[in-house]
Amino acid sequence: MLTVVVTAYECAATIEYVLDGIRWQKLPDNMPVRILVGYENSADRTLEVLEAWEAKLPPKGSVSMQILMSPGQQIIHGRVTGRGNLFNVLKQVGETPFLAFCDCDDIWVDPNKIAKQIEVLKDQKVAAVYGQTAPPQRQFDGSKNLFWRGNRYCFSSLLTRGTCLQSSLKQHEELLQKTPVFDWMFAIALQQQGKLVHLADPMVAFGVQTDEEAGSVSSWHGDSVSAQKRYSAITASQIAFSMIGISSASRVGAALLALRLYCGSKRFMRRAVRSSDPSR
Repeated sequence: MLTVVVTAYECAATIEYVLDGIRWQKLPDNMPVRILVGYENSADRTLEVLEAWEAKLPPKGSVSMQILMSPGQQIIHGRVTGRGNLFNVLKQVGETPFLAFCDCDDIWVDPNKIAKQIEVLKDQKVAAVYGQTAPPQRQFDGSKNLFWRGNRYCFSSLLTRGTCLQSSLKQHEELLQKTPVFDWMFAIALQQQGKLVHLADPMVAFGVQTDEEAGSVSSWHGDSVSAQKRYSAITASQIAFSMIGISSASRVGAALLALRLYCGSKRFMRRAVRSSDPSR
């Protein structure tokens, strides 16, 4: 089974395309798909669109959807992130062979996205597989790149194993619950369990939310960069030094990330979010 976690907040214009991109995946052996939608109270028609889409699903089809209402909102720098219900949804995932994520303004444009990533995950040394959001580049091992260049991967392109999520929650639950950069910290937790592979194939149409005062939400540009950098450094250092059962190499990597985040310049942060090519 494939479980896909979708965050939904004020996305009436895009959420139907997001769900269609998931539904029309060409999966091996008619694999069942369970979509868990973390819905946050929205001023637009998001909930109405979600319910209408769910009503069109065949009663005994291979795709099912569950809408989970958020108990509250996550607000950072005066903005609703749209991910306030994410951790609550993750606690509801349970056992699943494969786990993927998709934000409500990102669309899976490759119908073979999941099938390609499952092939890579057959290697038990691989913990997670990402895809491109830009023109094709080259495949690479993202483990070291995560530490030296920051989080350069689109969360909505991620596929991992359900066991990797459960292991991450067991070891890092408090950190993952509190961090405003869950995608980055989850990638660090995954790296402790195996390789991160970044496929060359473009798989996701990536939508960056912006507002005139705060800048880009998805890339954390603008005034929030320094605070975000400090918070990420603290979280990474806690993962490096306070957890049990982590290899020395992973501890060193997380510690280096923490140091680089804390001492690094805005130029480094801008470069980290600008390019997905590690050769640059």
